[in-house]
Amino acid sequence: MSEECFTKNDMENALHGLGLSYGQIEQVLAIMLNRMACALREGKTVKTDIGSFKVVERAARKCRNPQTGEEISVPARKVVKYVPSKKLKDRLAD
Repeated sequence: MSEECFTKNDMENALHGLGLSYGQIEQVLAIMLNRMACALREGKTVKTDIGSFKVVERAARKCRNPQTGEEISVPARKVVKYVPSKKLKDRLAD
């Protein structure tokens, strides 16, 4: 990957400064992700300081294969939509 990004490893290193072991940090992150996934699966919206996550239904649609020009059907599916919080937007403006 050529662009700079903030990874799970970076997050673990930042949290390690709180005195938690890397094993404890790994457990905390796994629990958070699992809880978020369960809530989203139940149709709930997950709100955090960084924004909100919710599941939305994407309608079925017709597309074209760019190589062959053949029309293909893309079925309806559920996707996670993320909306950044005002707090995060304000921090980016600083």
